Formats: sequence, C-alpha cells, structure tokens
Amino acid sequence: MISKKLLSVVIKNNMNTNLKKIIGIDVSKLTIDVFDGEKYYCFANNNKGFKHLLEKTEGHYVMEATGSYYMHLAYYLHSRSRVVSVANPLSVKRFSQMRFIRAKTDKQDAAMIFDYAQINNLKKWKPSQDYSVKIKAIYTAIDLMMKHKTGYTNQLEAFNHMSVIEKDVIKEIKKQISSIKKSILILEKKAEELVKSNANKTYQKLLTIPSIGKKTATMLIALTNEFLNFNNSKQLSSYIGICPRVFQSGTSVRGKGRICKMGMKQMRSTLFMCSLTAISCNKACKEMFERLTGNGKPKKVALVAVMNKLLKQAFAIANSHENYKEISLN
Repeated sequence: MISKKLLSVVIKNNMNTNLKKIIGIDVSKLTIDVFDGEKYYCFANNNKGFKHLLEKTEGHYVMEATGSYYMHLAYYLHSRSRVVSVANPLSVKRFSQMRFIRAKTDKQDAAMIFDYAQINNLKKWKPSQDYSVKIKAIYTAIDLMMKHKTGYTNQLEAFNHMSVIEKDVIKEIKKQISSIKKSILILEKKAEELVKSNANKTYQKLLTIPSIGKKTATMLIALTNEFLNFNNSKQLSSYIGICPRVFQSGTSVRGKGRICKMGMKQMRSTLFMCSLTAISCNKACKEMFERLTGNGKPKKVALVAVMNKLLKQAFAIANSHENYKEISLN
C-alpha cells in the first residue's frame, strides 16, 4: 500500500481539487476484488455484486481496462452518478514494476490500482455513444472474418500445389471465402450508415483529408467516440500504438526506434495503408516523408511518422468547423 507520508504529500498537492476516497477495483470475468485503503472486498461481477459494492463503499471508483470485463461495472456505476476512472493497464503494470512487486493476485492488483490512483491524475470515464459501441463491435466481427478468410485462402493455395486435389473441398473453400467477403461488405455498409446517421458532420470533414477514406473515417470516429475520449493527437497515437519508442543511452546504446504495439492492430493496418497513399496525394505528409527519407531515415520509420501526421490532421479537422486546408494543417 501507499505510505502515509506519500499519501499526505499527494493530498497536500491536490488540496484545491475536489478529492474523493479512492476505491481500487480489479475486475475479472466472474468477480471484482476491491480495496478502499482499509478493507478488502470481493463481489460477483454482476448487478447483485455491484449493488453490494455500493452498499459497502463510496468514493472515486478506479479500475483497469481489462478487455470487456470492466464495461458492465463501469456502465453500472456511471448510470448511478458515481465517479469512475478507467486506467490504462500498461501504465498500472509499469507502476507495479517500478515498485518491484512480484506477487500477482486479484487482491494485490486491487491494492495496486488503489495506490496507482492515489498519485496519478485520472480522467473521469464517460461511456461511449451507443452507435460508437455498435461500430466497434462490427469491426471486431470483421477482424475475425478476415482471419478466417486468410486461413481459407492460405489453405486453398496449399491444396492447389498438391498433386491430388479433391474438387469438392476446393469448391467448398471458395464458397466460404465468397460468403465471408459478402458478409464483410454488408457489415462495412452498416458501419457507414451508423456513422452517417450519428456523426455525419465529423465524418464528412474527415473525408476531405487526402488519403482518408470511408473505412478509416468510420473507424476513427468509433474508436475515439467522435474524438471526445482524447485531449490531443498524441494520446490517440499512444492508444492506437504508433507512438515511436527511442532506445538511446549515452553514446554507446543507440537502438533502432520502434513503435509501441499495445494498441489496435486493425486501426494501425488501416492507417498504414492510408500512409502509402498520403505520401503521394497529401502535401504535408509527402513533404514529411521526403524530408525524413532524405535525411537517411528508413522508409518504415518515415511511414510511421506519416501515420502520426494523419492522426494529427484528423484530430485537428474533427475539432474544427472547417474542412481540410493544406496551409493550416502543414
């Protein structure tokens, strides 16, 4: 647990803010482990358990974004006007490593989240709009379908190199691939309809950015809750996983820069394809790419920079009342 001395410093530094007692929560599939600074509790991860949680505790509820398990509790607390924060699991993990804690139990994790919340300024969590949740579910399904399609395609290629081929098997695989393609098109159309019905103004503005197409605009709006969940493009880049990491220490350690891959793979792939187009049709991105490659940067590094540039442009456009302009976004 956090020391009393450190806690007093935190309280002193935040005495002008409206502080509430922190309630650290570790969420798993079936249970929620809770630590309020004094007592530990364990409740079921369902409405009955949540009711018991509110009967026993009161304060600022903090949890990690653990897959989809935390969502039910977060929505429940928010609907009852409780203050909720959802921390980045990677940040909490690094905090734990910094304190050299090796024990890994649900009880220990709840205490760790409690300690983490004491010394970090956490943003209040707000639920995404319904259409945004639906679109994200659609692209999760599409991602799964794409994996199946890739598996079928690879297997079909393998069968075609065999000396003996069962034609019925080949026919069935081709049928499955065709069916998946049709399903993906239907779902993408549904996602586009949802974004047009709920965030058409932002959607149309994003489409004015050279190289940003319908799919990318739709995914960005859904991912960011129409850009309401992020304060700036750097936060968005970090969340998606395209913020570069530099490995350098003194004069002897100079590793290659890499991107963090803790974000969404599907969004990264989509942005990467956009960057390939942007270096020829988006003036600001083209100039950046040519400057970086001209200075000896590897092509992939320059393309990652272009991906970040596109996010910067998208964020600026979404928060403005104007369409894309070359001069203002260079």
